[in-house]
Amino acid sequence: MAASLHLLGLTIDQQAPSSSLTDDTAEAIHRRFALEHPDAGLLILNTCARLEFYVEANDRHAERLHSVLAAFSTECPSVSTMSYELSSHEVVAHLLRVSSGLESPILGDTQILAQLRRAEGRARQARALSGLLTEAVRLALATGRAVRRETTISSGGADVGAAVARAIARRGLKRAPLVILGAGDAAERTLAAVGNSSEALGILNRTRSHAVDLAKRFGATVLDTDTLGSWPRAVFVLAAPALPNSIDTHLERARLVIDVVPGGASPHAHVGLEDLADWSDPERLAAIEPVTERCEAALQEWRAWSDRQRFEQAVGSLYRDLDQLISELEAGECAAPVRSIVRRWLHPHVTAMREAVASSSPEATKIEEPV
Repeated sequence: MAASLHLLGLTIDQQAPSSSLTDDTAEAIHRRFALEHPDAGLLILNTCARLEFYVEANDRHAERLHSVLAAFSTECPSVSTMSYELSSHEVVAHLLRVSSGLESPILGDTQILAQLRRAEGRARQARALSGLLTEAVRLALATGRAVRRETTISSGGADVGAAVARAIARRGLKRAPLVILGAGDAAERTLAAVGNSSEALGILNRTRSHAVDLAKRFGATVLDTDTLGSWPRAVFVLAAPALPNSIDTHLERARLVIDVVPGGASPHAHVGLEDLADWSDPERLAAIEPVTERCEAALQEWRAWSDRQRFEQAVGSLYRDLDQLISELEAGECAAPVRSIVRRWLHPHVTAMREAVASSSPEATKIEEPV
């Protein structure tokens, strides 16, 4: 049975905060999957809005994934909690839309390309990245880069940091002290977009070492719940799903609270992720149709490439069966001439079939057999 792609995923704003994985946990899952299922492949895409497991397997894809995730039950959701599942070409169609920014909370989000590259790197490092997954990610990254180069899908700074900066500027608070709760991608993007204009920057994170690293890069102060009292009129950006209860008093006194966690991390927020999405931008909205068309064209490339791959696998199997048959006939000294004659007879037929499935899709690696 030929391997095929499967996707099991969940939308994080519909799940508990623990649904999000750390990079270390994702790396550990990749390594364990590669060890337990060397004949399959796995790619984990973990973003602020989704957690997706792309599996390449010839059978039992959910069972294979479940056997690995069960070992990380305290850090990762089980297969039974997944909110959607796709198979075959649907997987690639979804990944193309994700990489193009059509499935992000912020339309045209540019951050997803870096997240997808990191996911690919983790899977490759763990030797969990298989052939179909490699090609699917390659096509998705190429499509994502192309639509941002050729359309206005990401105009005006399409990421969470730029959206936060716009929300602060609209309220005339560009110079206000800024406190970031969290030290992940969203926090880093916010600091990069807002840091130079704010008069003071503070970072509070559950893992202090991560906050220290980020603070050094952006000239910020590392805070804890005890020192927050000296920042009574700051702008707060909530970029971590789990907040200490003691933070509520500080949020009530804040000048502005912006919550960039899907589903919301605090009821005290004045601005949520849905307010930052900016799906009313006319330039980005105008790009949705051409980007969708580009994704559909890329999917056709994938279909044609996939068809050629299956054909080449069939050709390889045919030649291997032929060799086995000749060996079983015990042709002895006649084996080589018999093999040569049969392959010469097969060659024009195989060539004609290859030409019949040829298309403008990326060149498949052909199985060349000596005649």
